[in-house]
Amino acid sequence: MIEARGNLWTYEPDSGHDRLLRCITTNGATRRDGAAVMGRGCAAEAKEMLPGIEYRLGGLLNEHGNRVLRLAKLSDGSHLASFPV
Repeated sequence: MIEARGNLWTYEPDSGHDRLLRCITTNGATRRDGAAVMGRGCAAEAKEMLPGIEYRLGGLLNEHGNRVLRLAKLSDGSHLASFPV
């Protein structure tokens, strides 16, 4: 694993690292309608970029609990996951 600093959405991995997992921090809370609470930070950015992702995460939280969950494959080939804090 390589920890990197920079813009979460535009970071490009070094050559030789063909898999990139972008993690958004989440608190594990859900609303009555089943959507995950994604109101601030990179979680809010993900919700704006990927409409409906809050319902996908909410469903996964209800099914699997608050843990690292793979949410989507992004258009650049990277994957998006939740990271509970």
